[in-house]
Amino acid sequence: MFKNTWTDAFFVIKQNEIILSLICYEKISVCKEYNIKRHYSTNMVNAKIKFELIAYIRKKRYDRSTAMFKIPKDYSETATNISFMIEEVIVKRSKPLSDGDF
Repeated sequence: MFKNTWTDAFFVIKQNEIILSLICYEKISVCKEYNIKRHYSTNMVNAKIKFELIAYIRKKRYDRSTAMFKIPKDYSETATNISFMIEEVIVKRSKPLSDGDF
């Protein structure tokens, strides 16, 4: 006999005289609390591992995608700093750029 409390506790429903897991959409053959609990505990562990793996992969992809935007900024800042250093040397020698070598 299916108990409605199993829906909240183990994420299963009764549909057309079949017990169906809402986590993995598998049929549970015997309508006993022990079988439903065993199915839930086994599949929740697998679902949790799968979720953690997907979250890890998504975080790595996000880190890589944001890293692409940081690298050009670093290069452009370095190039700007170098151009300021060159300009400072030119100004210290008091020669205009049109004279050529400084």
